Amino acid sequence: MNKRKLLSKIEPWIVLIAFPTILVIGMAIIMKVEDKYNPSTIIREISWALFNLSTVFGFLLFYKKRFPELLSQIKFSCKNFLLGFFLVLVLSLLYDILPYLVVLKEMGSYDFKKISWSIFKWTMPIVIGPITEEIFFRGIVLRLFLEDYSVIGAILCNAFVFTLFHFVIYPGQTVVEFLFGLADCFFFAMLLASVTYKTKNLSFAFGFHIASNFLAFLTD
Repeated sequence: MNKRKLLSKIEPWIVLIAFPTILVIGMAIIMKVEDKYNPSTIIREISWALFNLSTVFGFLLFYKKRFPELLSQIKFSCKNFLLGFFLVLVLSLLYDILPYLVVLKEMGSYDFKKISWSIFKWTMPIVIGPITEEIFFRGIVLRLFLEDYSVIGAILCNAFVFTLFHFVIYPGQTVVEFLFGLADCFFFAMLLASVTYKTKNLSFAFGFHIASNFLAFLTD
């Protein structure tokens, strides 16, 4: 294996190391600024959202000339988006929809200001987070893996790194719950990578991820 081929093969892993490094450095700077100027909560939320978006789109622009089809993948497809979004809702309906209805009923007692703030506050984890993650993991990283790995290998590697980035141990969590959570995240990522590869479009992944985070928010 020549040097160029080797560098190409490890490039997605380098990108995956660079991404959290940039996020950590940027967030550290933002926190220092926040400590000094003590901005309002709204300004704080907006700054975090803008930084997250700018980081991902920075990677996207960096690879724009090399992978021009990356931008076409972001072209919105209403059909794919709704398919992904409602697939999660149907799966949840079959699994345990009652808790969501209970939470929604309780939300009805909140006043308008609280509801408005809740919607704004959760825009980041429910909308911006999934969109930026899909652009990065399925739009950029998956494409890099596909350059030098087989389709199955690229999808598996993509699912592995996505799961690694979402590796969380909750207090009081049992081993079975932990392993189930990892498996759930892994197959979640495999599905999104497979559909994105097949459709050459990120809309399904956007809808599926947004719906998943939305339902997680309702049961939190």
